[in-house]
Amino acid sequence: KHKHKQFIYADNTDYVSMACYVGSDKDNNIKYHFKPFTALGLAESKKVPQSEFQDGISYKLNWVLKPGMKVILLKSKDEEIKLIQNHELLKRIYKISTVYPIYQGKYEFFYADADYRLNVVSTNIKLPKRGKETNFEMPTTNPLIRLNLSKQTFLIEGKDFEIKPDGTINWKF
Repeated sequence: KHKHKQFIYADNTDYVSMACYVGSDKDNNIKYHFKPFTALGLAESKKVPQSEFQDGISYKLNWVLKPGMKVILLKSKDEEIKLIQNHELLKRIYKISTVYPIYQGKYEFFYADADYRLNVVSTNIKLPKRGKETNFEMPTTNPLIRLNLSKQTFLIEGKDFEIKPDGTINWKF
């Protein structure tokens, strides 16, 4: 009766999750498609779609990254993470604080800001370090970092690993 009235109330300014879809083109090259979601977008669709179709390629959901989730950083995609001792792995755990796209001309880049201090809520807004190598021995030297999601040099809690209450890490692969 009143189309001008909306019954979905959400703040639509921040991205609340980022989905990564994987597919292959005609030549069997692996292609990735990233899709950010706002609170209003998720309120309307109720869930993250399991598949996407874009530019003639069918994509399937690979992972979803949300603020508050933990990631383990990798030095490279082919690093043997299971061979690293648990106390060294704990220095690589960061908590995602925000996910967002950046548009530069016709290109779109996808990032996530992560914080090494897992349980600290700071009132000071600081920009994460960009373009520097992450110091895995002393993570407190750069506690805020920016992840380039397209490089995928991280493992996601719930998909790739679980952390038990005693601090041990169970791998899911």
